[in-house]
Amino acid sequence: MLPKEVPAKKRVWSSRLTFLFATIGFAVGLGNIWRLPYTAGENGGGAFLVVYVIWVAIIGVPLIMAELSLGRSGGGDPPLAWRALAAKSGMEGRWSWAGWLAILTNLAIMTFYCVIGGWTFAYFWMALQDFAGLGGSGDNALAFSELLNRPLSLIGWQGLFIAANVFILIRGFRGGIERMAAVAMPVLFVLLVVMLVLAWVYGDSASAAAFLFDWKLADVTTQTVTAALGQAFFSVGVGLAVLTTFGAYLRKDEPIGRLSAAIAGGDTLVALVAGMAVFPFVFMIGVAPSAGPELIFVTMQEALSRVGVPAWAAVMFFGLIALAALTSSVATFEIMAGFGERRGLGRRTSLVLFALAVFALGWLTVFSFNIASEFHPMRLVSPDSDATMFDLIDAVTAGFLLPLCGWLIAVFFGWRLRADVLADAVGWSVKSRSFFIWRATLRYLVTPVLTFVLIQAII
Repeated sequence: MLPKEVPAKKRVWSSRLTFLFATIGFAVGLGNIWRLPYTAGENGGGAFLVVYVIWVAIIGVPLIMAELSLGRSGGGDPPLAWRALAAKSGMEGRWSWAGWLAILTNLAIMTFYCVIGGWTFAYFWMALQDFAGLGGSGDNALAFSELLNRPLSLIGWQGLFIAANVFILIRGFRGGIERMAAVAMPVLFVLLVVMLVLAWVYGDSASAAAFLFDWKLADVTTQTVTAALGQAFFSVGVGLAVLTTFGAYLRKDEPIGRLSAAIAGGDTLVALVAGMAVFPFVFMIGVAPSAGPELIFVTMQEALSRVGVPAWAAVMFFGLIALAALTSSVATFEIMAGFGERRGLGRRTSLVLFALAVFALGWLTVFSFNIASEFHPMRLVSPDSDATMFDLIDAVTAGFLLPLCGWLIAVFFGWRLRADVLADAVGWSVKSRSFFIWRATLRYLVTPVLTFVLIQAII
């Protein structure tokens, strides 16, 4: 029997480990296992990874701390959390729009994230068919282009992925996201370690090691720095209101600084291990590491079908990326469940409404790969643009809205909140060295860097 559900306003995490599992699970998604390997391949390999780790430490951790503090001090309803914390500093009635912006950004990202999540489900199913000897795709897996050219198939897999999120979370907070985190994260870690071992036994580990770990300062270009910052920001998940919601369930005595470092460290570790599990296979079959978004679906499909790699490896790999996609998306759906509960809609109604919105808007991404692939909306501004609707949504959210949400957090916490309110929110003494360093980092490092990113995105 499931435990009795606790009202959203009174919830606390059952344990610190459960909180870390859920939060790292949110951060560890397709951004780590799908996006990071091909982004690293396009931007210099080892040089990119070094800069990426630095950005996570000096940008990611301070912002994670700020957003968790926002949730714990202001509550799990993002607009009301911003308003409540602003009111404590004498800014009554302001800043709630920043919470609404985070929710809007989250919705926009989920419209295409769930479509890609559907791809992971499709490939996992095809791997199972091949392993069971049912023929499956006929050539170990359905060709990536064939999958994308079938809109009804994409919509079906997208719907299944969304339904999986609703099924998990409709069982409540304890029976839903907490149980999911407690089971999924250990399984995900085991799968990742097994894939790492297989990659270094059967793949070209020497070439992969040279690509990932041999680097020179001269390899660090402006493009490398910018791409690494974007990946670090996308990976830790700041600005999407998930950390605000999760922070609201933290006890007052939980050490936000140490928890934030653990979240960033766990997320980065998985990202690096994912790269080490993918690139040996990439070099084994002689494909360029800069193969782009198809690196995971096309290249890994070919590599895992080669003689010598165990037949069950494809099942494990595509099961791994499907699970990683799901651990991130359930966190986003949990936001809307809690958001609706606090506003009287009820958990079930909130989940269904959010699912329907994500499902319908996701068709913009689905059709971008087939029947609307020749529709290029940006040509109204730039006649030479080949960007599809998916490209536009991805660029606006990852390239502008996410940094904007992060910039608002940095400005709000670094410059607008009174020192005593800020110290109380994070749980440090206003006179402590840790508090001074954190506030200074938000003011003089995070804010200028994200300002530069936003200017670059606009021009």
